[in-house]
Amino acid sequence: PAPRGPVCPGVGQMVFWDYGAGGPPRGPARMERSYLEWWDKAVVLFEEERDGLWWGHTRQYCKVGVKSGEDLHNQLRKVQVSSVEDGYLLGEILNLENG
Repeated sequence: PAPRGPVCPGVGQMVFWDYGAGGPPRGPARMERSYLEWWDKAVVLFEEERDGLWWGHTRQYCKVGVKSGEDLHNQLRKVQVSSVEDGYLLGEILNLENG
């Protein structure tokens, strides 16, 4: 069997099949969601503001969006993940008091 590994959105879209106890391989989209659901907090490099959210990526190229009134361009910030969407994470910026 192929090695186990995560599927993460963004650069490369590498896919690894999981031949674990669950039986036959799961599809890439399901594996991607399963991987994203592991995230609780993440360090994110923010790149652009679009549609009312600031978007960036984790070190593992997972896409993350947050609402913020600050200019986050090229800033590295810690984020509390609040939800998993279709191929990306949503969260809120943690500051010194809450994170």
